[in-house]
This record gives sequence, structure tokens and C-alpha cells, in this order.
Amino acid sequence: MAQDRRSQEMMQYYKREKLQAPGLDMIVSAKTSVGNVIKNDLYSNAKLCLFGSAVSGFGAAGCDADLTLWFPDSSHDEYSDKARAVEILRKLERHLKGMGLSSPIVVTNVTLVPATTAVPILKMRHVRHRTEIDLNIDVTGGVLDSYLQKLYVEEDGRVGPLGFIVKQWAKQNGICNPREGTLNSMSWVLMAINYMQVVGQLKVVFEAPGHIGWHNLSRHVNIAQVEENLLGGRSHLHVFNRQVNGQLVGTSSLGDLLQGFFAYYADFNFENTKIAVRTGSAPRRQMSMEKIYIEGPEKGTNTASAVTVSGFNKIRDKLRRARNILSRNESWMNIMAP
Repeated sequence: MAQDRRSQEMMQYYKREKLQAPGLDMIVSAKTSVGNVIKNDLYSNAKLCLFGSAVSGFGAAGCDADLTLWFPDSSHDEYSDKARAVEILRKLERHLKGMGLSSPIVVTNVTLVPATTAVPILKMRHVRHRTEIDLNIDVTGGVLDSYLQKLYVEEDGRVGPLGFIVKQWAKQNGICNPREGTLNSMSWVLMAINYMQVVGQLKVVFEAPGHIGWHNLSRHVNIAQVEENLLGGRSHLHVFNRQVNGQLVGTSSLGDLLQGFFAYYADFNFENTKIAVRTGSAPRRQMSMEKIYIEGPEKGTNTASAVTVSGFNKIRDKLRRARNILSRNESWMNIMAP
């Protein structure tokens, strides 16, 4: 199959399957109604913020709403502590379950995911807006990471469809679930962005302000303003510096990039190499128990820490299978079948 035809089909798939404006409106409405209840009934100083694929440009139709409850007037450490987060989520769980059908919102399936997970989550479904919600506490780094991803989507028209298709491929092949020892969806998106950076198809355009640096950037910015920009606001933010230089960026087609992505990672030295979007590089790392290290843009912590040995082997097998399919010039859609 010709690469230009493959690219056209990929773009058509992306435009057809991605989250559209009406779907995002439903998610925002669900967030607003839940946020109003929390603010009016429980935590007047808190703000509920939307982040994740729904606003970064990588969300599919019907995707979940990732929400974080932010306490702007309090110590970050006070609420980011896991035990404190679980305490708040249990209080929210009891309150939401106790609300009747005449309440301002109706949510069902309210369930606290056990604190054994890295980030405790309160899951629920908003009945009126038909939205699945994952709510956590003070994960402001996730808001900043989503904003950085959105900036790259807007910077280069190939980033959105490539990351989206890679993520959908991973989901359909059963390797996009950290609870099963594989990668989360953000990790796959970061892998796609970093691949484009390393092979010279995408510059490191955005970096943390020099007087702040990447470390704990969330302590120094107004997360509510960042979310406003994620939702389409036009207020100027000095969250990331824009790096301008004279480097030329490659112009490979989407079809070439997809094939290149799988060729690059099929035999990638994961155990000795870090995937680092904020520097646009793949530096060496010390071997450790972590099978894959994908650097989270805001804090630098490993977004792939949940990967197990069996999960890693499955990821590697699926990457090589996709590489082989595309190298035989088959239809790119054949990689989607498990």
C-alpha cells in the first residue's frame, strides 16, 4: 500500500474516531456539576480540574473524564499524601452515594479504587451526561502534562493522529492497562512524541521557565488557568517557555511515522534507555527493576512503573508484530487486530 494512501486513511480514522466537540461539552458539563456539589457541600476552597486525553488532543469518542480535586490555598503535600487522598475520596464517596434522585446531580457506580494503586481514584458515572469519571486528589502534574501534550498537538499536525492511533492500537491489543502490568495511555502518547523528537521530526519546542525548572513546576503556576487553556481559553500563560531555533524539522508522512514508530521501539533497549520528552532525547539509564522508564514531563517520575515482566514481554511481542505487518506493506488497520 502506498504510504500517501496509508497516511490519508490514518488521518480519516483520526478525524472519525477522536472526541468531538459535543462529547467534550458533555464531559465539561459533568465536571462542572460534580465540582459544584463538592464546592457547595464539602470543600469550599477546592476546584475540580479536567485533564487527560479528553483535553490533550488524544481522546477517543466516549473517553472517560479524568478529574483532579485541587486545593489552591493549602499545602501541596497535605493533599498529595496518599493516606490523606484516600480519606478525602472516602468522604466524597459517602456523600455522593447518599445523594437522592432529586439532587443536583445523579451519579452511579461510585467506587473507590483501593489505595494499593499508585494514585487512589474515585470512579463514578454521571447519569445525565453519560460520562465515566475518574477523580483523584491534587494530581496537578497531570494537568500540566496534558497541557504540554496539547501544545505539541497544536505545534505539529502529525502529533495528534500518530499518538491517537498508537494509543488505540495499544488498547485494542491489550497493552494499555497498568493494572494488568502494561502501560497507561499517557505513556504511549509520550513514546510517540519522543520517537518524533529523537528521529528529527519534532523539535523540543516547549520547556519549563529557567527560573523555575521542571521540578515541581505545579507549585509555581495557577492550575486553574492551565485548565482554562486546556478547555480552549485564550489567556496567555507563562507556564512553558517557547524555544525558538533554526533547526529544520523533518516532514515524514503519517504512514512513514507509524511504520517508523514500530521499527524504532520493536528492538528498543528499554532496560538501559530512558524515554524523555522534556529533553527530546533517549538518554542511558541505570538498569533497575523497572522494565521501562518513561519520564513524566512535569515531575520526571516514571509513568511506566507499573509494567511487570509479563507485561513487558507482551508489549515487546505486540510492537514486533505491528512492525512486521507494516514492513510487509499490509493495510495499517491490520495492526489493530489482537
